[in-house]
Amino acid sequence: MKVSGLNAKTTKEQSIELTWKSQSGVKGYYVEKYDAKSKKYKLYKKVKKNSVTVSDLTPSTSYKFRVRSYAIINDKEYCGKYSKAFKAKTADVKVNKSKISSVKAKTGAFTVSWKNAEDVNGYQIQYSASSSFSSAKTISKKKTGKSTVEGLKGKTTYYVRVRAY
Repeated sequence: MKVSGLNAKTTKEQSIELTWKSQSGVKGYYVEKYDAKSKKYKLYKKVKKNSVTVSDLTPSTSYKFRVRSYAIINDKEYCGKYSKAFKAKTADVKVNKSKISSVKAKTGAFTVSWKNAEDVNGYQIQYSASSSFSSAKTISKKKTGKSTVEGLKGKTTYYVRVRAY
């Protein structure tokens, strides 16, 4: 029999829990994950029940899976047909928001400070003369909680925001 009902019960940043309709009279299931490099499905795990958590995945990435059942009859293994390929995406990375702790202005420049977040690669500072951030300029910084922006027009109000990545 062909496995049906393959679905993602939960998706997290680095794992996907797959479930499917159980079949009677089977010993277990082969769960295969598509390998983009070799362009082939590879065995991920052999399981006894109709669910598995696939782990060690990359956040915000799509993966393809398929499942088939197997039974043992007279000491010989028989496999069912593969399920339809199922595509699931891991959850996006949740980054703690970076909160600006201070902005100090001086003629033609400002210094912005913020509290560092854990497990981030760096920060983007955006500033604009418009509160809608139309035509905003962006500066990227690695692992720092402070940045000075110079070369600005005097007597202009600037809006500033910081985000972690």
